[in-house]
Amino acid sequence: MFYLLSNLDDFFWRYIGWTSILIVGLYLTFVSKMFQIKQIWYLPRNIKILGVDIKKKSPGVNPFKIFFASAGGMVGLGNITGISMAIMIGGPGSIFWTFIATILGSLLKYSEIFIGVKYRVFNKKNNSFDGGPMYYLQAIFKNKILSYIFCILLAIYGIEIYQFGVLSDRITCVLDINKNISVISLIVLVLYVANGGVKRIANISSIIMPIFFFTYIGATLYIIFQNKSYLLDFIYLIFSSAFSGSAPIGGFVGSSVIISMYYGISKSVYSGDICIGYDSIMQSESSISNASKQGVLAIYALFVDGMICVCTNFVIGITGSWYKLNHLDSSSIIPQIFTEYFSHYSQISLDLLFFTAGFTTLVAFMNAGSKAAIFLFPKWGKISYNFISTFVFWWFSHFSQEKTMLIMSIISGFLVLINLCAIIKLRKEIKFNV
Repeated sequence: MFYLLSNLDDFFWRYIGWTSILIVGLYLTFVSKMFQIKQIWYLPRNIKILGVDIKKKSPGVNPFKIFFASAGGMVGLGNITGISMAIMIGGPGSIFWTFIATILGSLLKYSEIFIGVKYRVFNKKNNSFDGGPMYYLQAIFKNKILSYIFCILLAIYGIEIYQFGVLSDRITCVLDINKNISVISLIVLVLYVANGGVKRIANISSIIMPIFFFTYIGATLYIIFQNKSYLLDFIYLIFSSAFSGSAPIGGFVGSSVIISMYYGISKSVYSGDICIGYDSIMQSESSISNASKQGVLAIYALFVDGMICVCTNFVIGITGSWYKLNHLDSSSIIPQIFTEYFSHYSQISLDLLFFTAGFTTLVAFMNAGSKAAIFLFPKWGKISYNFISTFVFWWFSHFSQEKTMLIMSIISGFLVLINLCAIIKLRKEIKFNV
């Protein structure tokens, strides 16, 4: 069963997924005249403009809080454990393709949020908005069939079994408690925050995400600085192996250029949730009505996500861990490196850092999955989703990390295809201006 799923996942991302992301991303970059690059320069101006807009009393959630909720959903264990698989298997060249995926993917992210805000509907009950792929898909195809298919896939994807498994394993190990206790406790915590809606997620993320970002980036830069004598050689290795592949080193599985691109881009898509649709759902609740302004915030959020991914793989690469520690699970590599360089800090402090990353993703995805369930079954969707997710979290917490990652990767492939089709179909409606 899992062998067939592995072949399916490998075929999609090796031949269809990463090439589709590249082609559509390059097209949008060309027609927008490198819109995403320009927005880096215009960051102060855009923040000032948004600051004026949020002073107006409008329904919805503060766009800056949604930015942190969005970043919290993207920045998770995928940036620490999932992305490490890119360099461990794809070699140092995958870092280059991770960077490319971030640049091109930022316009895909912008596009899905732009059309998500454009086609959103007002929710009187919550004094907010409902939007996302399920709404613009039914506008495109004049029926709800594809919207229903998307919602089924997102409802499954929203139960983030991979990161839940990693977190529950770490809690069990650190606190030395029965695994069922850690699993049940984590389920209760996830359900409480996720069921509070985007506002609760945004309020929590706006507090803990800045702390995580500066702490994690600072820690990785410290490790890179400690190995600065290898920096230039490693940068050269990144660019040379990005276009020529990597020869086997130690226990490292030799990789070609295609494998380097495949892992660099596919793991970046998973880490940044590019074209998955969850971010479009979340950011459609923004209190500002200008779709371009909200979309630009998503570009910044993905750049933050990409920065963490690159820093993670730089640490793994410059310390030589990409071939020295290839016998470990991907979830153990960064903790092992951090323990070596920050042994004077308590293990609990380090685990709290990683818990923060994983938890914000779990609750953000759970919220998006719940909205998909409500779209499918307006009356019973939410409560049914809570019961189903509780069972699924518990059941898959006993599976290996490789199997849960495989399941998430396959579902993400289908979601990406559907969203890419929608973006291509609505490409003429997407405006690249702020």
